[in-house]
Formats: sequence, structure tokens, C-alpha cells
Amino acid sequence: MQKKKRLVYILHDIAIGGVEVALLSAIPLLTEKYDLKVIVLGTINPKLIAHFTEDQQAVFHTFSYPVLLYPFYMRKIVHYIVELKPHIMICSLWRAMLVGVLVKKRHKQVKFFSFIHSVTFFHFLSKRYTIRAIKNSDVVLTDSDSSFQFINNNFKLNCPIRCVSFMTHTPPPYIKRGPLDRDKPIKFMFLGRVDKVKNLPAVIHVISYLREKGYDAVLDIYGRKENAYSEVSALVATKKLEQSIYFKGEIQPAKKFELFNQYDFYIQLSFVEGMAMSVAEAMQHGLPCIVTAVGEIPNYSTDMQSVLFIDIVNKENWIPSLQKIQRVIDHPDLYDSISKNAWSNFQGRKVYAESLLENIEL
Repeated sequence: MQKKKRLVYILHDIAIGGVEVALLSAIPLLTEKYDLKVIVLGTINPKLIAHFTEDQQAVFHTFSYPVLLYPFYMRKIVHYIVELKPHIMICSLWRAMLVGVLVKKRHKQVKFFSFIHSVTFFHFLSKRYTIRAIKNSDVVLTDSDSSFQFINNNFKLNCPIRCVSFMTHTPPPYIKRGPLDRDKPIKFMFLGRVDKVKNLPAVIHVISYLREKGYDAVLDIYGRKENAYSEVSALVATKKLEQSIYFKGEIQPAKKFELFNQYDFYIQLSFVEGMAMSVAEAMQHGLPCIVTAVGEIPNYSTDMQSVLFIDIVNKENWIPSLQKIQRVIDHPDLYDSISKNAWSNFQGRKVYAESLLENIEL
């Protein structure tokens, strides 16, 4: 029996986020095909790996230190990985990129994949270490056409760039939704970090606007309370929406698929996105999405056909954008059409695990 190649996958935390959830979806296949070790530069939410077998849980190894202390522990982390003698190494997010560059310098035989998930750099260190990783990689992976173009247009590379599907599951059979009744609660959901980049204040203003127009709009916010929570909760109180907007906290990834069928709209008005996995997954379930045209979203959706685009940049387009939501609520055929188109858009696409494996083996 042929010995399996050793694959090391390095990332930050195992938490609820697109990068992490995608990796978790691939663990069964990766452990089957490779001698896998997942290096976590942070913490692991035990609930997210509880469903794995004992052997699958054993692939995770953590180096959990405060970010400012990582330089002091970098030699230890790099030494541990070099001693594993990996054949393949995949690095996601900036701290992992730094580790990957240092491992590649000491263990030149490893095939180094840097995995890009965004069309921007969020801070200086992210830019610095991601660029270093890109220049030292054997292959650059991207999670979308938009991140592919970002790398291709801004950097001269001496290695291939490949795009990996970020769909974590096959779409379920279509379930008809609606029609909506403006005399009953119209249920909106958001799923993601309560972070400034997600622009949740704009979402609060949407709910406030609809309620002022006579719609019983309610919103459930699922996700970690991060740097925008104080601002968002204060705005909810200012708008007196405590009985209409609820913070539900984090949920296990598998449970979100049940949630999509309990709501009438998904809403996410981010300033910046990469693949926007929660949007894509909501669309796969036929849930009409109210979104900004950022990141990869315009590449897999069309305004008023499979999603509703909201313009958060030009003030003169704000109210007309919100009026589109009213139009969809009030016209059952339009709501039904958007739902069906959203669902059909993802039929036949490869899931992340299969696509990642294919791109590793090319």
C-alpha cells in the first residue's frame, strides 16, 4: 500500500468564518487522501470539530498565543512543521503566510500553496506577509474569480494561480417560498461576524425604514460579537428596535442550513467581501439575498434576478435601493423568481473538498 503524502494546512482559529468552515467541510476527504495535519495559530471552538471521528480530531494541532507574542514563538512553530517534513503545505490568512514563508526557506522540498481569500489587505501586516507568501509560493490558490483577478492584475508571479470552488455542500432540492404577507412578520437574517466591515448599521437602517413604511420587518443576527457590536447594539436601542432585532450569537455551521428555510430574506451590506460564503449558501437554499455588489458577489448574481443589490456608496441611490425591497415583498411573482434563480445559479458546481483536492493534485 502506497504511503500517503503529508499535507500541512495552516490557518488562524477554528471558528465560524468562511475560510474555517470551508476547511472543516473538507476534513473527511483530506484525511482519507493525505497524512493530514492542521496547524491552528489560535484557538479551536470544540463544538465545530465535535462531529469528527477521533482520528479526524487528532489532525488538529494548536499554537495559541497572543498575536503580539507570535514573533517570540515563531521558531518553535516553524521547527514543529519542518520536522513533519510535509510534501504539501497550504496557508490561509496572514499569520499562516508568514509561517509558510519561513517553513519554505528551511524545507525547500515542500510544495507551498498560499490561499488568497480577499481583494484587499486589511492592515499593513496582512499586506506585507501575504505578498511575501505569494512571491515564495509554488502555487497561489484563490477562492473566487474576484480574488483571482486581484492577484493576477496586481502581482507578477512566477507560479500558477488557480481558483478553488468555495461551495461547501451540494444545493438541496428547491423549496418554494412565499408569498409574503405584509401584515405578518417578514423575517430577515444576517450570518457573520459583528464586525465593522460587515456594515451592520446599514442593515439596521433598512429594518427601520421598512417598519416606518408599515412592514413588520424583524431581523435575527447570528455571529460573533466583534468590534462593531457596541455601535450596532447602541443603534438598535436608539431606533427603539429591541423588539424587532435580536442578537442570536454563534451557531454551528451545519445548523445554518436549517435556518435558511426559516427566513424570508438574507441581508448583508458589507463594505468589502471575498467569496461571501454565507450569501452564496443562502442563495443555494433559494433564500433571496439583499446585498452590496462587492467582492465575488456580482460574479454569481444579478440585481433583481437572483439578488437585490443595495447601493451604500451613492446617497441618492439609497432610498431607490430600499424601494426595490418593497417591490419584491409586494410582488409574489418577483419574489418567487428571485428565489428560484438564486437556487438554480449554483446547480452542478463542484464542492470545496473536491475542488481543493483537484487543484492540489494538478
